[in-house]
Amino acid sequence: MFEDSIVFCNKSYGFHKEDYGDYIYAGYIKRGRRNGYGSLTKKNHFIMRCLWDNGVPCGFTVIEYINNVDGISQYMGEINDLLEYQGQGRIQYTNGNYYEGEFENGKYNGNGLLCMNGTKYTGLFLDGVLTHSMTIEL
Repeated sequence: MFEDSIVFCNKSYGFHKEDYGDYIYAGYIKRGRRNGYGSLTKKNHFIMRCLWDNGVPCGFTVIEYINNVDGISQYMGEINDLLEYQGQGRIQYTNGNYYEGEFENGKYNGNGLLCMNGTKYTGLFLDGVLTHSMTIEL
């Protein structure tokens, strides 16, 4: 996804702001590519803040959704180079529900905690579905 949008500019390092279509990148670059801390904004969709390595997002990421896409207001955690939730993370929904735990390819996968309407479900998720659980009433 990011290979087509890697920022090349005249600066070889330092802080750079680039507006290209629907996306705006503001952050550090090295040898003309995003490198270090920066934010990528997709107009009317999201603001993503993270570390970049050679043009690809890496490590802990915060994504704030502007129009609350699919009822999601924020994601905090790891992502893959396709911008899918990957590894440990927390997704917060606009209605107050949340999921905290493991993700794979953008879906709940592995151990996690899902809080829906005040009830907490903890257990093992597979492709977004709770397969083994224990309910904790609040």
